[in-house]
Amino acid sequence: MYPDDDPLNVLHPTLVRPPLWARMWAEKVLPLRPEDYRVVHIGPHWTRVFAPDGEVVYDTVGPAEVIRSNAPF
Repeated sequence: MYPDDDPLNVLHPTLVRPPLWARMWAEKVLPLRPEDYRVVHIGPHWTRVFAPDGEVVYDTVGPAEVIRSNAPF
């Protein structure tokens, strides 16, 4: 849960969102807030996302972003 938000926002998880053409097989739910992750674009066609402890949590083709889901699930 995000301590600064409405308690109902707990249902809106953090996601790594790849490009539209890759979204069906690569979208991933992450446990922390979006701002806790560091996104590094390794060239125009590769992205790595790092957790606060330095662990790579996403490493695949295409640009990607870390966002809060618009829809609850």
